[in-house]
Amino acid sequence: MHTNTKAIGLTSIALCLLSIFSPLFAEITTNDIARLLPTGPDMEDQNDLARYQQLISMGEKAYPALAEILNGTTDSIVISRILAIFVQSKGDKAIAISSAKQLLARKFNSVRDEAEIRTPVARLLGEIGSADDAAFIYPMLNDGDEFVRVNAIRALSRIGDERTVRQIEIFIGENASSATEAEIRAD
Repeated sequence: MHTNTKAIGLTSIALCLLSIFSPLFAEITTNDIARLLPTGPDMEDQNDLARYQQLISMGEKAYPALAEILNGTTDSIVISRILAIFVQSKGDKAIAISSAKQLLARKFNSVRDEAEIRTPVARLLGEIGSADDAAFIYPMLNDGDEFVRVNAIRALSRIGDERTVRQIEIFIGENASSATEAEIRAD
């Protein structure tokens, strides 16, 4: 236990020093970002949380490397984490939105993997997208996965132009179960 606490302390100090001195370095490499990216199924570990926060604080400086990692992985956990970092960090979101749209065109190992990708993509587009991005969300309204459909509706409701409002009304009126409708209204 003492060794684990010591390791956590040393990692925290290293991350703190990195955050202080990282602005002095002009280029953040993809390998640097990959080392910081938490890849486990949960983030209960303090080191994972510290690294995740470090990536968020880097903001758009990390975007090109995150986009490169996103383009080269099929791991739904890594993809979800990167999309969440894009949403939570500060900076120009053009790379984030472009990367998310590219994910929709890719093929993954299984239908389940694809659904696990479309859900965070819908969330990202709803959080940082605009009415111009709605066309990428509309097909998700007819997705075979309920979580994808619910997140598509939420995304479109956040984007909120006239076309999206009408699409949501049509979808809720014709397709949504009462449980899904109640869940959507709770958001």
